[in-house]
Amino acid sequence: MWKMVIADDEQVILNGLKRLLDWEKLGIEIVGEAADGEMLLTEIYEKEPDLVITDIKMPKKTGLDVIKEVQEKEIKTRFIFISGYEEFTYAKDAVRYGAVDYLLKPVGVEDFASAVKKALSQLQDTRTIRMFREEKNELQ
Repeated sequence: MWKMVIADDEQVILNGLKRLLDWEKLGIEIVGEAADGEMLLTEIYEKEPDLVITDIKMPKKTGLDVIKEVQEKEIKTRFIFISGYEEFTYAKDAVRYGAVDYLLKPVGVEDFASAVKKALSQLQDTRTIRMFREEKNELQ
């Protein structure tokens, strides 16, 4: 199963995201949640999730601050951003730091499901490449 952490400073959004999709059917386990950027970083370091779904604007650290720090530490977590802000600079920065997608609140189920499936596809591709490399190294 893939591990996921969800972060948003609004509890109602967190609860909604947890119920929006059938996570178990997708092969995803929600291993943590956070209400601010610092809590999110702690969850990422402790739980090592494959996927993070987070708001851009949160107290203490923004979602962009978090993805930058995770990238600098070369942690291979995938990010999907959800935001109430339709600012192009946020979306541009999210993509520059490797986000899978940037969705606007309120999030539609189809768009959300599509972003999650895209992230899972990327994760599976990365896992397959890593397995081939390991096999190749064993054969040499």
